Amino acid sequence: MSQEMMDKTCRGFAEALAAREPVPGGGSASAFVGALGASLCGMVARYGATNPTLADRADDLTRAFAQADELAQELVGLVAEDVLPTSTVNIYAHPLSIVGAPFVCPAVYPVCKCIPN
Repeated sequence: MSQEMMDKTCRGFAEALAAREPVPGGGSASAFVGALGASLCGMVARYGATNPTLADRADDLTRAFAQADELAQELVGLVAEDVLPTSTVNIYAHPLSIVGAPFVCPAVYPVCKCIPN
């Protein structure tokens, strides 16, 4: 299922999210949106790294697009991991969902925990 999910078109992924199925779910969607954001950061850094007016920052921008690429790939990998049967969590059966407490899918937690409050 994980490779199949990664090979979907954007429309196919959106349709899969809308389906009455446990996966993909919020963890997959969040990881994919994060990957898209990281990819956009990489694009901006690539443009900046070759912009003559930003020549003094070219090294920083080159490092930034390399880091953005790495993060995007990590997040795409988390999409694949989140749809694996061993990572699937039924939030409706999770005790925390009953009291309305926030719940983070285990596959996305390593990324979320590094975001400052």
